[in-house]
Amino acid sequence: MIPITNGPPVELHPMLRAVSRPYAPLVCRYFRRYSTETADVDDLVRFVRDHDERATEPDRVDILLHHVTLPALAAAGALDYSSGDTVRYLRPDLVEPWLDNVSGDGGGRN
Repeated sequence: MIPITNGPPVELHPMLRAVSRPYAPLVCRYFRRYSTETADVDDLVRFVRDHDERATEPDRVDILLHHVTLPALAAAGALDYSSGDTVRYLRPDLVEPWLDNVSGDGGGRN
């Protein structure tokens, strides 16, 4: 929740919260670019590193994807991810409209 002065807290939409996670816009861009519904997490890590100059530490990108970004997108219903190595993009129609509301890369933010 975001506290707002002079009013009640505002609850963010779950999809907006999910696409605001580190590298989430890049993860979604991967599926768009390659017109695929599935991806290996290692391929997503490489894609993020290739497209975000701040993503210089592969272990950090891997940890953020595994423990923050992919679970958040899964909880919002955008993809299927159960802590394994394969990700399935389920609902691009739910994700795409929210991507314009966040930075183009989403790198490094929690």
